[in-house]
Amino acid sequence: DGVGATGRASLVRDVRGRVWCAAHGRVGVLRDGRFEPRVRLEGRDIEIAAAHAGGVWAANGPRIFRIADDDRAVERVSLAAPVRPIALLEDTTGALWIGTSADGLFRYDGRQLEQVETSGRNVGSLLEDREGNLWAGTFGGGLNRLRPRAMDLMGKSAGLPFEAVVSLCQDAGGQLYVVAANGQVARGDRTTWNLLPAAEGAACVSADRQGNLWVG
Repeated sequence: DGVGATGRASLVRDVRGRVWCAAHGRVGVLRDGRFEPRVRLEGRDIEIAAAHAGGVWAANGPRIFRIADDDRAVERVSLAAPVRPIALLEDTTGALWIGTSADGLFRYDGRQLEQVETSGRNVGSLLEDREGNLWAGTFGGGLNRLRPRAMDLMGKSAGLPFEAVVSLCQDAGGQLYVVAANGQVARGDRTTWNLLPAAEGAACVSADRQGNLWVG
């Protein structure tokens, strides 16, 4: 029916109820019982996943494309070769999860690509449940459940100069000021922290509406 007799095929239903198929380097829809090619990509094994805004995501080797309803394929992100995606899923937040054949699981939020730790490097199936948990099936590593994290721990591993915190505040510009048990004061933006030598010996900090920092 136009798909081809050999090789792999990836199937998915989009938000409009259409069935998309990827096979033999072509991505298209099933119409009137036959495969209607829309986009041609390099390579033969292509994985696709439905996009909440319409159309599909397509992984062609390490390259990830977004194929909209107007049949334009736009490359959005590329993984380091020879990473090979074998499972795709867009979650309810709009983030794309990418399971690979030998390099684990990745998450792409539209700006940043990050690798997510799993018990197996071969991630072949992905599912999001009604509670927002992501399930990842692996070959040899069992089933993983990834739950949304409600709290981030900021300690020395995150760059904070100390572990014991006795006081903290946030100024009008969003900067955080943290006082250690030994009286040191650090200023940071959650990723980068700097000690303030002039404020050593502090017990507490507070910021006012005029942008001043008060140190006790």
